[in-house]
Amino acid sequence: MTSAKWFCKFCLVSWVALLAVIFLGGGCGAEPPKPKSETSQASASLEPLAKPLTPQPISAEGKTQPEEKRLDAPQTKPSPPEIPSQPPKQEPTSPPAAEKPPSPAPLAKNAPVSSYAPAEDLEAQMELYLEELQKAVQNEEAFKDIEGRLAEDGNTLIILALALGLHDQPNKYQKAAPALMAAAKELASAKDFSSAKKAVQALVSAVSSQGDPSSLKWEKVASLPPLMKAVPLISTKITDSALKPARLEKRGKLYAGYAALLGVIAQGALPNADETEKPNEVEKWEQFCLQMRAAAGELNAAIRAKNSEAALKANAKLRQSCDDCHAVFHTKQVAPQQ
Repeated sequence: MTSAKWFCKFCLVSWVALLAVIFLGGGCGAEPPKPKSETSQASASLEPLAKPLTPQPISAEGKTQPEEKRLDAPQTKPSPPEIPSQPPKQEPTSPPAAEKPPSPAPLAKNAPVSSYAPAEDLEAQMELYLEELQKAVQNEEAFKDIEGRLAEDGNTLIILALALGLHDQPNKYQKAAPALMAAAKELASAKDFSSAKKAVQALVSAVSSQGDPSSLKWEKVASLPPLMKAVPLISTKITDSALKPARLEKRGKLYAGYAALLGVIAQGALPNADETEKPNEVEKWEQFCLQMRAAAGELNAAIRAKNSEAALKANAKLRQSCDDCHAVFHTKQVAPQQ
């Protein structure tokens, strides 16, 4: 009996439990949930991306306004156009400068005479020599003042006349240059008052002559020793005290003429290397002459500009050029040309 009671109780509890499971699971006839189709899954995945539709406003004419003109549409600022990145800016390379034709170098033998001795200054020197020589041959007493330097004055006048004849600036002695050179040679060889007076008269007459300067050229026409002796006679007139501003203001034109004259003497001495102690050192001799000419040209330009400081520097350079040349060639000891 006891076992039968326990069995009945067990069966009762089991049925109650089974009923509870069926009730909670939706009943015996409930269908299991169906899996979603691929189409519904795709639609569900696109739903978050869909924009809510905003009703389009209707205009007075019954037309739908475009989206960009609606006032209630969200205003978005247009993004600025994308600027393409530019390559780093390269500095323009300047093209090589066009090669200019070489101008006459300061030390070129064929440099124009005006580059170191203006025609105006040489004209003034010619007039000064003619005036002094005419006074010197008026009588024998006056002649004594120039008797010892006839060769120096005569050879200087030869070079001076040649420079005026070859000058690139027109001047009143250009056509007279050949006759002036011939008369100057007479003066350079004069030995007494009578021959000197005759030579001076020939110089005065030559001024009005009309010769042909085209036949002239820079060649050996004067003797070197008297030319070199003439240089200190001229250069000592251009002292440093003479180059002070006040003196330049009063006598600058005269000093400029002296500097120009030294320039043409240096030019005229170029072909005279054979009269030096070292006749084979032609190139070195020419360089010394050209350096002297360049310094004289600088001095002339500085005096004409009334630039005292520049004139003093150029005068020192001129003296140095002479000293350097003498240290090599000792031209003061050269025998006169035969």
